[in-house]
Amino acid sequence: MANRLVIENLSAGYGAVRVLREVSLEVREGELVALLGTNGNGKSTLLNAILGLVPPTAGSVRLEWDGQVTELAGFPAEKIVERGIALVPEGRRLIPHLTVEENLRLGGSGRRSRPSLRRNLEFVFAAFPVLLERREQPAAAMSGGQQQLLAIARALMTEPRILLIDEPSVGLAPIAVDRVLATVAVRFSATAVPQRLAVERFVPKLRETAQKIRQRFTDQQRNPPHRPGRAASLGGAT
Repeated sequence: MANRLVIENLSAGYGAVRVLREVSLEVREGELVALLGTNGNGKSTLLNAILGLVPPTAGSVRLEWDGQVTELAGFPAEKIVERGIALVPEGRRLIPHLTVEENLRLGGSGRRSRPSLRRNLEFVFAAFPVLLERREQPAAAMSGGQQQLLAIARALMTEPRILLIDEPSVGLAPIAVDRVLATVAVRFSATAVPQRLAVERFVPKLRETAQKIRQRFTDQQRNPPHRPGRAASLGGAT
């Protein structure tokens, strides 16, 4: 059985407002999956539903990992994080009065990641040197781009099997986006190489992947595939 996260016929919303309607997708270990859509189409709602922040009204969120199958729909968010799924939420949601290091340590304090807290701190500080430089500074005193790096680093501190990132490039310069994507790729690879060399190695491949995703999306817009029956949809507000 392949390690994967499986979403099947997932529906969710806010009160009487139904945002997700029978959404299905699959993310396998090692894959980079892009969720594309205009504002208001439910992308954030889907990520929040996967993590249990928005309760699903129907469907399944299933983690199949190391031969075990766990149904996550209905789990509280902290239990889902302990199963190895992390979210970088829209708006970052840092604790503003805590320092950079305190935010990171809080992210890595769960039962699953606590034994590796020191090693994970070293990893994120090496990946994002600005966080090391500002480790004793309150999160609220950082720029928007620096806060985004901190939010991503905090999620990496949980040692996720699957990382969900809502709007990863918000507030970041293009060169910082390259570093973020490369760092994520290194974190989920088995290659043990120096961080700076790894970042340079992964950036061209990530750009190539992004181009393929963009081209595939464009082709599907021009020639939408025929699927019998009612298709899954994302609708409503994020």
